[in-house]
Amino acid sequence: MTDSTRKEALQVTEVPPELRGLSDEEIIRNSESKEKKFIGKKHNGAKRPSKRERQKLKEQSENAKFNSLVAKYIKPESAKQREAENDAEINSILKKIAKNAAPKAEDAEVKKIIEKTVPTAAPKRVLTSVISEPPKPPSGRVLKGSFGAKPGDKPKTVIVSAADLARQRIEERAKKIREALMAKNKALHPEAAAEMPVKRPRGRPRKNPLPPAE
Repeated sequence: MTDSTRKEALQVTEVPPELRGLSDEEIIRNSESKEKKFIGKKHNGAKRPSKRERQKLKEQSENAKFNSLVAKYIKPESAKQREAENDAEINSILKKIAKNAAPKAEDAEVKKIIEKTVPTAAPKRVLTSVISEPPKPPSGRVLKGSFGAKPGDKPKTVIVSAADLARQRIEERAKKIREALMAKNKALHPEAAAEMPVKRPRGRPRKNPLPPAE
């Protein structure tokens, strides 16, 4: 039997380099290289720039934007010369196209020959009036119709003179205007309307009538 109190030697296993962690020197070197610039919040102990420095950075960014806009709209002389050359080239091409598209003498002769060979169009037809009698003057009579209230009633038509019909319409309009004025006067002067007899309402009278309003 072996002694249980005997200490056995511990086995040391080698770890490959890719599985090892960082050494102390590497950790210190990485912590020194991680010092970053301030980006709005405190990070890694970085200090906030002063107000003057922040104003200077803001002015620099605004100047850069302004210069980019100026460069976009104000072109240098070389670009202007290049555009002028391109315009001149385009104008020369357009002149050549217009010169080639101009009608020639041969084309005019061919056009004349084609016009001679094409038959002339037929004369246009003129429409004549079929009515032989001239229009008659108005007779002064109007056809007046009245329609029944029920669907089965037939409309009644009467021939009346235009003057009588106009007079009847004027009288009806005057009657409507008179009624409207009377209603307006009643609304403006209620004491005058109180003198007129009040029509008794329909139905059975009340058993205990209300006392008259004072």
